[in-house]
Amino acid sequence: MMNLLKTSLIAITASALSSSVTLDIKPASRHFVHKTSQQNSDAALLNDLNALCIKQLRASAIASQQGGTKAGDWGSRLSVTLNKFNDEIRVLAKNKKVVLSSALPEGGQRPDGRVDSSPENLRDTSRIKNGGGEAGYEGTKKVESIGGINDAASNALIESLKKLKGNAFDKAYQNLLISDRQTAQTLLTKAAQSSDRDVKTFASKYLQKLNSAKL
Repeated sequence: MMNLLKTSLIAITASALSSSVTLDIKPASRHFVHKTSQQNSDAALLNDLNALCIKQLRASAIASQQGGTKAGDWGSRLSVTLNKFNDEIRVLAKNKKVVLSSALPEGGQRPDGRVDSSPENLRDTSRIKNGGGEAGYEGTKKVESIGGINDAASNALIESLKKLKGNAFDKAYQNLLISDRQTAQTLLTKAAQSSDRDVKTFASKYLQKLNSAKL
């Protein structure tokens, strides 16, 4: 009788405990998915901004060499800002573990594999720093461009600029600046809305600089 009572009490207790325990399965994956989506969006924006910067740096180097007085001045002034932008975005990408797909190797090699005849020329803004060194990146995420900016298109544009002289070059360079300025504003505006504080701060700073700059 005692064993039966003891067994019954154990069964009742176990039943009570099991009925009171609920599995708290929260839809935490929703937050994770949102965070991952934001990170991918940030990575794509950083890639596009970097590719745009590289294209403009190469164009500004040509403008400094063969542009007229006004175009040459634009090229020289932009080179300073763009070099700083390039350094900062590479550091930011490294910190966020984002692989920047557009980068030129050291030694004067261009994205299409050609080598500059004088790689140290201009310190050389026609060659953009690669990802090596302290300011480089060791990324884990590599994403496709969301703005259609790519090295192949940039190479073609740079080659076309090299063939132009005088007023034809100045006009083409000015049109490029206007077109890419609109693209940069769009990309920086999106990046400035990021939930990532570092990305937002970086984009907001350069968006303000861009909006205050005059051609």
